[in-house]
Amino acid sequence: LGVQTDVFAVSASVSACDKAAAWPQALCIAVGAEGAGLSLDAVVLSAAVNACGKGQNWLRSVNLLDHFSDSNTRGNRGHGNRFACSAAIMACGRAKEWSIDSVRGS
Repeated sequence: LGVQTDVFAVSASVSACDKAAAWPQALCIAVGAEGAGLSLDAVVLSAAVNACGKGQNWLRSVNLLDHFSDSNTRGNRGHGNRFACSAAIMACGRAKEWSIDSVRGS
């Protein structure tokens, strides 16, 4: 009995991880789904970015936003979305990381 994964199942899973502050699992599910060829949507991106931010992992949150913004993420038109951007900004704010050099890794 095989289980077919679709973007709705991934979205629900990543959102549940976000609510549980389980950022490693949220990240694993999102990246794994993308690797399996699913075209992820803005809901998955926002939940994964938010989960990383809640886990005090501001840099991973920003990197995830950057990665998915560069990819063909469904519903994002290659630019992320305002909810994911807001989640990344909040993650940086919680960590008091406001320098653009910190975000760029310089």
